[in-house]
Amino acid sequence: FLIPMAAGMAIKKFVPKVVDVLMPLTPVLGVLSTCALVGSAVAQSAPVILAEGIRLQLPCMLIHVFGAIAGYWLMRLFRQDEITSRTGGIETSMKSSALGF
Repeated sequence: FLIPMAAGMAIKKFVPKVVDVLMPLTPVLGVLSTCALVGSAVAQSAPVILAEGIRLQLPCMLIHVFGAIAGYWLMRLFRQDEITSRTGGIETSMKSSALGF
């Protein structure tokens, strides 16, 4: 799990100009990769998901809602500003789906 982090730190140290160019793209790449990972798993399970209906879909929706609320309020608890707290809530709710698969 530390290999991507170590690689990123090494790239930042040795070619910082490349990193500075790529940094604005990383949020979009993160969202797209999460959507691709989750979308693939959901597509493979589509018949089961559709057959179970609300009994499965409601808990899945609630985990994201509660993740967003918990992420936001935990950031506020640690005295983070509004923008940081919102970002924490959004990231927590998005990563719930990626980690679930």
